[in-house]
Amino acid sequence: MKIKFPHYFLIILAIVFNFSCSKESSVIEDAVIVEDDTITLESVYKDILTPAYYLTSTDISFKNEVNQFVNTVQNIQFGHPLEGLNSIIPSFVIKGNYGSTKGTGTSIQYHPAVDIHVGNYQKNVSLYAAHDGYISTARDVDKYRQYVAITKNIEDNTGQLIGRLVTIYAHLDLDAPESLFQEGDYVSKGTLISKHLYAETVGGPHLHFEVRYYRATDIGNETFYGGNVAGLTQPSAGDWLYGYWNTTVGYGFGNPKNHDLFLY
Repeated sequence: MKIKFPHYFLIILAIVFNFSCSKESSVIEDAVIVEDDTITLESVYKDILTPAYYLTSTDISFKNEVNQFVNTVQNIQFGHPLEGLNSIIPSFVIKGNYGSTKGTGTSIQYHPAVDIHVGNYQKNVSLYAAHDGYISTARDVDKYRQYVAITKNIEDNTGQLIGRLVTIYAHLDLDAPESLFQEGDYVSKGTLISKHLYAETVGGPHLHFEVRYYRATDIGNETFYGGNVAGLTQPSAGDWLYGYWNTTVGYGFGNPKNHDLFLY
């Protein structure tokens, strides 16, 4: 009697091999690959990078600069912005994923952040630093309302400054009852930075958590990313077809998932 096991074994092996190739292919499609002898950007979760990165086909040095920075900065693991030293995270929902689109028609724009709603639209919410750094901004601006920005200098393995990591905590109410920090203050990961969300934010009180990547030479300008208004004149590019770009934002916007923060 013939044994048919080898026949079935070959079928199973073919299925496993095909699945493996398909899985590898999907990861490659999500990566930005740079030709020649340059550092490659292999992040599975796409960042929203400067249009110059996508549009240039000749300035390989700039692409290599971006890749070096992004690959370095993604080694920094974030703490949860709702989790303090007690390790308790209140219930929350996400209503505005990173990279989702907002608006209609010509006003469509990408949302380069995550909107975190706590409980039943709570406004008395404790917020914590996602990483070490210094308070580079604590102020009130259009759209963001009051916000805090935490900056961390990023160096290469020779100690040279190659850029800055900035996390933005927006739609706060720093006046209720008082501001916890001033610009220039150092904070460590998990430090309480605010106790209140702004009650009148469209969609209800929520934390707009945003990650920005700046070049070493950029001062940093946290103008809200969005429609074609003064200061936002360069169209986005690459995989991000909507919205307009402030040329002072440096390398672009980071996906929190690339820092092991899976909020959505």
